[in-house]
Amino acid sequence: MSICRRIWLGAACAAAVAVGPVATAMQAGPSQAEGDGTVRVETIAVLPWHLVDGTDGARKTAKDFLTDILVKVRVDRMSDVKTVAAWQETNQAEFAPSTQMPTAAQMLRVGQKLGVDWVMAGSAAWHSRSVWVSLGPKTKSTCAVTVRIVDVKRQEVALDVKELKMDSTAKEDTLKALGTVFISGLFTMVSGGPKTPHEQRAATLGIAKALEPWLAQHLKAIKIDPQSK
Repeated sequence: MSICRRIWLGAACAAAVAVGPVATAMQAGPSQAEGDGTVRVETIAVLPWHLVDGTDGARKTAKDFLTDILVKVRVDRMSDVKTVAAWQETNQAEFAPSTQMPTAAQMLRVGQKLGVDWVMAGSAAWHSRSVWVSLGPKTKSTCAVTVRIVDVKRQEVALDVKELKMDSTAKEDTLKALGTVFISGLFTMVSGGPKTPHEQRAATLGIAKALEPWLAQHLKAIKIDPQSK
C-alpha cells in the first residue's frame, strides 16, 4: 500500500517521531537559474538501498533508473561516500542496508550534517516465477518497493511508501499521476526469455510508482527555459 504523509520530526531529532495526518502537499521543486548565471538546484542524499533476491542485472537497473529519475527532476545527488560517512558520524554506527529502514530522525541527522534538501532510503525485493499461458510458460516478475524521503528543511517525512508491488506485465499507463509519464521512455518491453529483463521492468515500474507523488511535485516546478528553441 502506498502512503504519502508528512511527519513533524522535531528539532531535537532524539525525540520520538510522531506520525501526522496524510498530506498531499510537497515542498516546491528545484530552484531555477538566477540572473547572475548561477544554477541552483535541490540536493538529495540517498542511503544505499537494500536489494533482495534480484539478479545482478536487475539490481544494476534499479540503481541506474533511480539516478536517471533524479537527473530528470533536476535534483543533485550527493555522493554515496559522503552520505555513508555522514551516517556513520551522526549515528555512531556503520551503515548496513537491511530490511529495517532507517528511522526518520536518523535520516534527518544525515541531511542536516550534509546540508542537503532531501534524504532518501529504500529497498527493493524481487520474486520471479513461471506462469502458464496459451502459448506455453511465461516468466512473471514482481518487485516490492519501500521508500522514505525526508524533507530536511521542514523536518518532515515527505514520502513514505511501504512494499508497493509492481509486476513486469503491468502497463506503463498504470502510472497515471501528475506528469510521471516523462519517464516512460526509460521503460523496456519484455517477452519470454530469462528472468533478468522481467525483473528489470518490474523494478523500474515499481520505483516510478513509489516515487510518483514526490516526482509529480518536482515536475510541476520546472519552468520553461526562455532560451530553448
